[in-house]
Amino acid sequence: MLPAVIVLAAGLSRRFGDADKLMALLRGRPMVAHVLDTVRAVEAGQRVVVTQAGSGVLALAEGFDVVVNPDPEAGMGLSIALGVAALRPDVEAVFFALGDMPFVETSVFGVLAAVEADIVVPEYDGRQGHPVLFRRACFEELRRLDGQAGARRVIENGWYNVTILGMPGNGGLIDLDTPEDFDR
Repeated sequence: MLPAVIVLAAGLSRRFGDADKLMALLRGRPMVAHVLDTVRAVEAGQRVVVTQAGSGVLALAEGFDVVVNPDPEAGMGLSIALGVAALRPDVEAVFFALGDMPFVETSVFGVLAAVEADIVVPEYDGRQGHPVLFRRACFEELRRLDGQAGARRVIENGWYNVTILGMPGNGGLIDLDTPEDFDR
């Protein structure tokens, strides 16, 4: 079975001001549309997007199972848990892609999926980035996440076989958090 991909797109974007960061235009299209298009191009067994009620992401999510995070202020951990809970029972692995990282290359997903490890983390220029792959062995712990910590505690707890794989480029490091980031 091909890995699933969960796009995390429920954040509050506090550093972006009052505007919806994910819907901000990048090259003439909403930033999150670039992320969703990348994920559509990935061979995936299931595609899920976790967003918040009323988000413009809902109108762009064709081809995705949509999960609405009822409490986005609770943090990324809750979005991860909700996304994993929405996976079909036959899913054996899942990638997490971030809605504010539009420069991840499609090829990264295939390279990481070929690695036999419980968790596969891409590394760009010596820095860990995204997307991160988690195999089924991690799902129960991912379902228990909450708060701002995200999945880092699952990666670092020492319970799983983690492979850090060097990747070319830096697309998995670049997130756009402020209006100034869009101007770079």
